[in-house]
Amino acid sequence: MTDRDNLPSRLIPESPRWLFTMKRTKEAMEIATKMAKRNGKTIPPEYNEVRMEFLDPDTEESTSSTPSPLDTFRTPKMRRYTLILMFTSSVVYQGLIMRLGIVEGNLHLEFFISGVVELPSAIIFYLTVDRLGRRLPFVLTNIIGGICCLATAFIPEDILWLKNTIAVIGRLAITLGFEIVYLVSTELYPTALRNIGVSMTSSLSDVGGIVAPFFLYRLANVWTELPMVLYGIMSLLYGALVLLLPETKGIDLPETVEDVEALGR
Repeated sequence: MTDRDNLPSRLIPESPRWLFTMKRTKEAMEIATKMAKRNGKTIPPEYNEVRMEFLDPDTEESTSSTPSPLDTFRTPKMRRYTLILMFTSSVVYQGLIMRLGIVEGNLHLEFFISGVVELPSAIIFYLTVDRLGRRLPFVLTNIIGGICCLATAFIPEDILWLKNTIAVIGRLAITLGFEIVYLVSTELYPTALRNIGVSMTSSLSDVGGIVAPFFLYRLANVWTELPMVLYGIMSLLYGALVLLLPETKGIDLPETVEDVEALGR
């Protein structure tokens, strides 16, 4: 990626919320003022109270500490949330795609159908997360995906249409759960650690794409459907772990680690 590719991002101002959290109050006020002016608005009087709350001559233009990935493990709840979000459904997600290469049937048609389910999963995601919250769909998608994986493994080959239908439903459910991971991770981490937390969970979930082939082909040598049994168990386990996460619908985004520790009380 070149600097030219990064040019649009350089035109986007830094988030005033993040700047306030990092004690860079002067920059935050300048950007907020420009935003208000461009939109034909004025800074409300209470904004100055917020400014004075964050303004500290001893810490202005500096931060008390530089955030690091280790900060996502320093406190009990942060550590729990990070470990749960790391254990995403990416292994199952990638494994279900790669499974198409070892099963009988029309590979091209099945791969096409597997890709098409991405669209309804996005629509269901849009319709559910603001109505049902985050945690309930998160749990249900993993449980449904797990049940479908286990059912697919034990449906006889002579009922191929049913086997493929259940597999597609499982793929849709896992895809939906995979999308919810990214939404929840942005809402669970405090402002100063949000970019780091989301990047970490995204990068570590990509490990699923690396280990999925090893699970798939090693286990398939023992029994073709053994990977599906493993994926089903993993999905059910992850659905249970998600119950340990707090509901983030309608809450204010946490500003500090202390705010994260207070979630769910």
